[in-house]
Amino acid sequence: MRHSSLRSYSVNGEKKYELIINNAYKDFIVYDENGNKIGHERRDDRLKTEESYRSIPINNKFAEKLLAHKEEQKKIFKTSRAIKNKNRKWTEDEYMFLSRTYMPYVSDTLSSALPKLCEKYNLEKVSPYILRHSFATYCFEKGMKELTLMKIMAHASFETTHKYYIRVSKKIKEREMEEVFRDVFYNRKAS
Repeated sequence: MRHSSLRSYSVNGEKKYELIINNAYKDFIVYDENGNKIGHERRDDRLKTEESYRSIPINNKFAEKLLAHKEEQKKIFKTSRAIKNKNRKWTEDEYMFLSRTYMPYVSDTLSSALPKLCEKYNLEKVSPYILRHSFATYCFEKGMKELTLMKIMAHASFETTHKYYIRVSKKIKEREMEEVFRDVFYNRKAS
């Protein structure tokens, strides 16, 4: 799971926010001197590609929700016996989202937690990748420029974004067909 921090900046006197994606919390297999698997270790690590390091501007209302969430986490850190038993202390660099064990998510734990959440609330089953695909498709439907979407998705080329992440939804088909219909039947000049 990527680590993200929230940073504020000012544009023409207006406060703006962006998410900074700058490292990953990963699960590593630990081996003994004979090459036998003896366990796992979780720790911060580099992101997969240089494109993965990025800043993403976010809406101020969303930023306010994230800041409120961070304040709630800070309170939990001060009062939770489970966190104290793990010898963890609050820092402003704490991960944005933590699991029930107050540790950062790794891909596997998030992938197994989402179906349980969906089942609990009677939602359609999703995975982190399905959410990522849906996000890309939604941004594309709303007219986000290809280069911008590619950068937000942290891909080296738009081909990757387009080929693997954007689905041609019914909404996109309807919009495109409506444009063709207008061109053919209304905007065409009589010959």
